[in-house]
Amino acid sequence: MQTRPKQYTLLRTKTPKRKVMVCDGKTMSTRRYTMLLIPFLLLLCSCSRSQGNMFPLQKGGTASAKPPLYNMPSPSPQNQAAASGTPAPTGNTAFPGIPTPDSPSAEPEALPVQAPLTAPGHAPSPLPEFPQAGVPLMENLIFTALEPVGGTMYVWGGGWNEADTGAGQEALSIGCSRRWAEFAAAQGGDYDYHDHRYKIHDGLDCSGYIGWLLYNLFHTEASLSEGDGYVMKSTLVAKTLSDYGWGELIPASDAAEWKPGDICSMSGHVWLSLGTCQDGSVLLLHASPPGVRICGTASSESEKTDAVMLAEKWMSGCYPQWYERFPGCSVSNSYLTSSDIMRWSSGTLEDAERFQAMSAEEAAAYFMPES
Repeated sequence: MQTRPKQYTLLRTKTPKRKVMVCDGKTMSTRRYTMLLIPFLLLLCSCSRSQGNMFPLQKGGTASAKPPLYNMPSPSPQNQAAASGTPAPTGNTAFPGIPTPDSPSAEPEALPVQAPLTAPGHAPSPLPEFPQAGVPLMENLIFTALEPVGGTMYVWGGGWNEADTGAGQEALSIGCSRRWAEFAAAQGGDYDYHDHRYKIHDGLDCSGYIGWLLYNLFHTEASLSEGDGYVMKSTLVAKTLSDYGWGELIPASDAAEWKPGDICSMSGHVWLSLGTCQDGSVLLLHASPPGVRICGTASSESEKTDAVMLAEKWMSGCYPQWYERFPGCSVSNSYLTSSDIMRWSSGTLEDAERFQAMSAEEAAAYFMPES
């Protein structure tokens, strides 16, 4: 036999400001009914406070789960444009050949998943270690550029394809080729690159080195099939990268300082600046006979410049086997008078640590491993 549910009816009595609740024919004052509800309401409030806003309502009245907290990503050119009220640039101004959604109907770009914020009392997530493929940071640029140093020979055509028209297999790959290290280990101090011309898989030339560096900076294993790479004639590298919208082109005639990360092109050569020393000499990275190494610009005088001494310290301390065979760490001062500079924009390569403001001595202190 089913029990009939109780039915409540609210009646207004003749007594002013008094109401009576009728329950199955039995009367009950509103005050007494309210007193019975108070414990239930207090219990409900207590549960709500302990759980927080468990079921926030979105527009339209549907419930949604609370989203996780993530560190904010670095501002992109599109985000910066939106914040300033200026029109956002269309196309992929940072990475040519990699498509980006330009139309309003395109799917929004997913935010990169980063380490969640940690609660008090918990150890924070470890910072990313460099070099790391596909991370466009100034710090990562230099750490990546140091990877082949002291273990890769200069090979004319190294990094180019068989047709000698652009990037080859190694310059479209992540990380250093094992073949580079094996070939370098077999060479003695009498190495002559003329004997190994176009053995393109055994080492790198200057354009192949910079092309490999850029590919590792902007690409990951998942994007190996994208683009044609960045290996090109060395004389044109700085201007071409500036035409991509990656940074400012400073002609050789206007060059007055060389900052960490600057990519510099001269007739027949391209190199990466590590900054200017106190005496005006420049510390640099490049692929030049006999191989990929750190050098300093010399002066017209016989005394060693600060950059040359710093390069010798770095190479002898960190790459002793290489330095024993190939101790040369000096290049002509014409590197400074003949090179156009491509200086990175912050929209392409983030420099939160302000490496571009560092001297060569400060950059070396940061990037040179402690002996």
